Amino acid sequence: MSRRDINPLIISILTFCAIALIPTSYVFWILADIERTFAALSPTSPFDHSVTPPPPDYSLDTSWAALPQRVDNADIVPPESLARNAQNEARVDVFFIHPTTFFSPWSWNAAADNSFTNLVTDAVFISQQASVFNGTARIFAPRYRQMSIGAFNSSDEDEALNVAYSDIKRAFTHYLQHAGGNRPIIVAGHSQGSRHGYRLLLEFFAKSSLKDRLIAAYLPGMFFPDGPHNTRESDIQICSSSKQTKCIVSWMIFGQSGRGEKWAGSPPATQSYICVNPVSWRSDEEKVLQQWHKGSIPFTGFGGLSKPHYNLIDTQCKDGFLYISEPKKAGYTRMLFPGLNYHLYDYNLVYFDVRDNVAERTKAFLEKSDL
Repeated sequence: MSRRDINPLIISILTFCAIALIPTSYVFWILADIERTFAALSPTSPFDHSVTPPPPDYSLDTSWAALPQRVDNADIVPPESLARNAQNEARVDVFFIHPTTFFSPWSWNAAADNSFTNLVTDAVFISQQASVFNGTARIFAPRYRQMSIGAFNSSDEDEALNVAYSDIKRAFTHYLQHAGGNRPIIVAGHSQGSRHGYRLLLEFFAKSSLKDRLIAAYLPGMFFPDGPHNTRESDIQICSSSKQTKCIVSWMIFGQSGRGEKWAGSPPATQSYICVNPVSWRSDEEKVLQQWHKGSIPFTGFGGLSKPHYNLIDTQCKDGFLYISEPKKAGYTRMLFPGLNYHLYDYNLVYFDVRDNVAERTKAFLEKSDL
């Protein structure tokens, strides 16, 4: 089958799934191996700024996937749990950058008003990822001209990522000017969103007084080198305890027999990467047994949130990756990437661990801060 044949096949199936609301936004991963999928969805023409969609206007509510003053999918909580949406009384904010939800071979960057892209963003990732923060923080999640999934590892990747980041930068500046006041801030994201969040962290917080407002950065799903952060002289250190603040946490989840490689290509072997265990919240390689795991929710696609599973997995950081024992409940293996990569589950598998830690870390921050 030629690439010309694959493209319309995948797009047709995605469109059908969107209409039928089949409970996954990533059905195309089952069609072929990951490399062929990326090839099929890679942009077919060189990057061209003249055809880039116009930037979103962040003074408009429609340019945000989640805002604290309105009802949206960031407000929901898992059923049959004690979790509640506490944004109305929250003393801190989270700036959440969602992962890639744009799957086009014809465009490098998404339009901010793309209906299908926004449907996937809101129904899948705002509900299953951003909602983890609603027990402690007000949630601000911008829409942005995200890079298409097929553009990763392409020759013009940096051009497309710069467009996407320019929106994130403007959205964060708008938040600071119009909503942030002097409130403490959490920076969070996943995958492409974590990549932009990391850049935001270095540009806005490192070597800046704004770092005094940083509770922590939660940036799973991407590789970040540990070298610039693992000394006490670093501007943003790697979090080494559950209560440390003004620091960064990141992890990428693989099964115990996984190959420890990135879904869009392997990282350089000469580089070491940040891995903070999201159960112990330490950056060491000590194995944490499942009795300490606070709880997961299955990946449900468009199906809303499912009830939690507790004490489900062992976790261990090793060589920059987070390895887990096989989950013994349904809902955690349907959407694996090659190499037992649980990329889509980076939040789901530790949903309540993150949720509880956000509260614990925020409490520690507020006890020490004048904000």
